[in-house]
Amino acid sequence: MLHPDSSPRRHHNQDEDEHRGRRPLISPREIREMERVLEDEGFAAKALTWKQLGYECGLDVSSRTIQRAMGRMDYHKCIACRKGWVNKDLAQRRVEYAKVMLKRYPNPEDWRPVRFSDKVH
Repeated sequence: MLHPDSSPRRHHNQDEDEHRGRRPLISPREIREMERVLEDEGFAAKALTWKQLGYECGLDVSSRTIQRAMGRMDYHKCIACRKGWVNKDLAQRRVEYAKVMLKRYPNPEDWRPVRFSDKVH
């Protein structure tokens, strides 16, 4: 325990900043570059895998390393991100189903017990 009047312990009692531990595999500059790609490239960039995002930024690290680095910046992939677009037939069937359900349950209070979500548990 440190005495309140004493200075913090340093390696070899040196006053300069310490740099202990392993250096990060992804630098802050590279993280900013990945952020820039995600912000500037829109939906196409958001659909990339972690490995593809790293490749776009010239990184040669594992996808797990990229995922951890971006997770610390609050970037996360979700189940919905992996879902593809629906074809026209399926989209039309969904519209038809929605019209049927709207006729069956026309009042807003009929829909209160219904939960809409794209989450998978």
